[in-house]
Parts: sequence; C-alpha cells; structure tokens
Amino acid sequence: MDTTHPQTTVLTFVPDLVRRLGCKPVLCAAKLEALLTEPSAIAHLAGKPIAGRIFRALARLLVIAAGPPNVARVLNNVAQMLWARKRPAMAERLMRRALAIDEASFGTGHPTVARDLYVLAALLQATNRPAKAEKLLRRALAIDEASFGADHPTVAADLNALAHRLQATNRAAKAEKLRRRALAIDEASLGAGHPTVATDLNNLATLLCEANRPAEAAPLLRRALMIFSAFAGQTGQAHPDQGVVIENYAVLLAAMGRSKMEARAAIAAIRRKAESGTVAT
Repeated sequence: MDTTHPQTTVLTFVPDLVRRLGCKPVLCAAKLEALLTEPSAIAHLAGKPIAGRIFRALARLLVIAAGPPNVARVLNNVAQMLWARKRPAMAERLMRRALAIDEASFGTGHPTVARDLYVLAALLQATNRPAKAEKLLRRALAIDEASFGADHPTVAADLNALAHRLQATNRAAKAEKLRRRALAIDEASLGAGHPTVATDLNNLATLLCEANRPAEAAPLLRRALMIFSAFAGQTGQAHPDQGVVIENYAVLLAAMGRSKMEARAAIAAIRRKAESGTVAT
C-alpha cells in the first residue's frame, strides 16, 4: 500500500511540470483555476505531447487546493478544448471524470450532473455511439424535469436535443412530439416573439420538410423569419440563426414551385415589414 501523501506526490511533480511548460510556478489555487479556464492557456497546454500528464497533475492540485466541484468545471473546459483539437479520446476521459466528481459532490439527480451528461452525450454522438448518447440525453432530461419542472426552458432544450437524436435515427413521429412540446414550453416561458421560439420553429419546420409536409412547414418558417427580422430591427444586428432560416425558407419556396426571384422578393418583404415593426409575430 502506497502511504505517500497525495499532496507531496503532486507537488514534487510541479517543478518538472514548470520546466516542461517553460512558465513560472502557480502559487495558489485561484491562479491555477484561472489558468485552466483561459482558452488560450488551455489551447497551449492541449498542444503539448504530455498534455494528459499535465492535466492530470493540475487536476490533482485543484482537488487539494480548491475542491472537487472546481475540478469538474475545469476538466469540462479542458475537455471541450481537446475535443475541438481532435483529441476526443482524452476529452472523453476528462468528461467522464468530471461527471463522476459532480455525481459524488452534488448527487446523481443534480442539474450540474445533467449538464455533464449533455456534454458527454454530444461527444458520444460525434464519435458514432448514438445509442449511448441517447441514454445520457434521456437521463439528463429526467433530471431537469425533476429539478425545474416539466415546463422549464432548460427542459425544452433537453427535448430538442433528444428530438435531434430521434430524428437522425428515423423516428420522426416521436421527434415531432418532442419538438412541439419544446416549442410550447418556450412560447409560454419566453414569449411568442423570442428568438429561441424562432429556432424551435425552424427545427420543427425542418422535420416537417423531411417528412414531405411542406404546406405545414411554410408558415412555421415564415413566422421564424418574422421573429428573427424583428430581432434585427430592434437590436441592429442579425441573429446567428437568421441566415439558416432564410436559406431554409428559400429552399422550401422553390420546392413549392416559386421561382428564385419570387422567393427572394417574398423573403425581402417579410424582413422589411418585420424589421420596421409593422408585422406582429
């Protein structure tokens, strides 16, 4: 049995770590945590050949000095950066470690655990493990429903994530039910003219288009475009999802027999009226 105190073991590694990184020693947990939540620092560390050893050592230091919940947050931040840098295996290990820490710290039914599950599910989906991803998404949904209530916007986001998974595996009818429920939640919680509602409308319309139901999809995309155009008129800048809705609506109008010129004119008219505030959503 190893009786070496963990803090001693970790701290003896720090000088070697500092030499390898070419930086000054981290003198306190606050500075260490700040280092590991700064994107540029994470990117620098993730590019090191010994990145795994570095992150494990820094995580152990945070356990000693700052407590497990801080470690879980940092591990997830680092995992996201590693995933972006095409190192999914290492990212997954850190995500699973963060999940285990949060489960032990907060309990298996805590919203923080649901967020961990959501992030891990996205990675599993991206690495061709859809069944496992769906299982985590359903668990996250159950946690958030129990924590916030069935009509909370967080639940709507969970429903949309699960619907996307079902839609990708040819379960359109079940996905549609979830999309419509998410839309109803966001309309009631955020208001009928909220940009999140427009995104919900676009998601539902996309599903209907894939199911060859263009007549049902058209008014949804029109309404989504009106909401996003009104948002642009109020804020002076386009919503990030507006371009997608414009493209989807143009494609749909073309499929319904409208010429490109007619589609452009219809879209421009909606945008002008909505941006000037003359069209109600």
